[in-house]
This record gives sequence, structure tokens and C-alpha cells, in this order.
Amino acid sequence: MPMKWLGKHLMLKSEYAPLILEGKKTTTIRLGHLEVKHREFYINSGGRIIAKAILKNVEYKKIKDLTDEDARLDGFSSKEELIEALKKHYKHVTEDDEVTIITFEIVEKLDISESRFGEHKPKEIAELALKHLPLDPYEEMIMKKVLEYGSIRKAAKKLFGSLQKRWKVRSVLEKAYRKLIEKGVIES
Repeated sequence: MPMKWLGKHLMLKSEYAPLILEGKKTTTIRLGHLEVKHREFYINSGGRIIAKAILKNVEYKKIKDLTDEDARLDGFSSKEELIEALKKHYKHVTEDDEVTIITFEIVEKLDISESRFGEHKPKEIAELALKHLPLDPYEEMIMKKVLEYGSIRKAAKKLFGSLQKRWKVRSVLEKAYRKLIEKGVIES
């Protein structure tokens, strides 16, 4: 399995945000062997940065070796519930697969929008750009995927096969956002 990294941002599904902010989820368990690059990082959930955290520990286990305590720290009531969630998120999971348990501590709760488009959602920018702007084929392809999937992350995954390429989608959306403002289609 190729090496994976946790960078400056830890991305979590929005359903986990309340558990993190209430201190009921102090770990995240990820499939595979992840190396953590930064001791301090931001936790992103639901399109916003919800907290600044520091790394407390990184541990590697097989799924079959997970415990009820591992599950509790990850916000679940039992090992079985945790394994069901892992299967939901990763589809093909076996008991011999390795997971990385990342333990963190929240040092500051935040509510920072990741949007670079004021009050406008990426899907709205894409729809307006397709309607009001002359776009080259590359820009049009990106706008159509954002419109279809409703998010920068999903569009990047579909277009480029990687979340690390979402900067390409953001870049095209930001250019369109500026042009839509210049044309008076939207206000900043």
C-alpha cells in the first residue's frame, strides 16, 4: 500500500464535528499506514475549519486488534460500531488491514469558513460561470463537475483522482468568481 500523509489539515465528515467540539472524539482512525507531517494541524469539517489541534500520539494496529476503548476515543460506543463505520467509509476492509490511530487534543475551537467566495457556494459560482462567462474547455469541464458534484473536493476526486489536486478546481473557481464580480453578476 502506498504511503499516505496527514498534512496541515485533517479532513473529517461533518457528522463528527459535534463529537470533536464536545471532546467526545479525540482520535481519528484511518485505513492504512499514515505518516503525520505536522505536530499542529487544523481540523476541517463541513466546509469549515472547526478547531486547531496538536498531535498527541500515532499508533498502528490491525483492524482485528482494535478495542472498545479505541472505539470510544473515536466517538463510537463499541468496536463493532467502529468497524461498521470503517466499512462504510472505506468499502473494502478486512480484519487484517492496518489502520492508523491519530490521537489529538483540541487547543482552540474555531469557525473559519473555507470559502473564498464570500457568501457564495462553489456550486453557485460554477452555475453562474457556465451561464455568464466565456470559458475555455478546461474551465468548462471543471465548472460542470463542481455543478454536478456540488463540492470542490468531490469534483477534484472525480477529475484528478486525488483530493490533493483540489487547488486546481479552487483556482478556476476563484478566477470565475473575480470575473463574475467584474461583470456585476454577483457582489463580493
